[in-house]
Amino acid sequence: GEVGFGKPNPNIFKLILERLGGTIDSSAMIGNNINSDIAPALDLGMVAVWVNREGEKDVDTIFPTSTVTNLEGLMEKFE
Repeated sequence: GEVGFGKPNPNIFKLILERLGGTIDSSAMIGNNINSDIAPALDLGMVAVWVNREGEKDVDTIFPTSTVTNLEGLMEKFE
């Protein structure tokens, strides 16, 4: 709200990356919400890892780069 927009607006991802000195190509979005975390990151071309703790059914139109069930699983993906 402080900047006038938030997730799922992809501009929030761009702003955060800009402030942190990151780039779309060198960053990954790790989130638990397929619609507000994963979809906009994918639209920007980012790696997007879905933390699907609840075992939700995949959305047929959103394809995360990877899916894990917990953050420990995340570490295994990137070792």
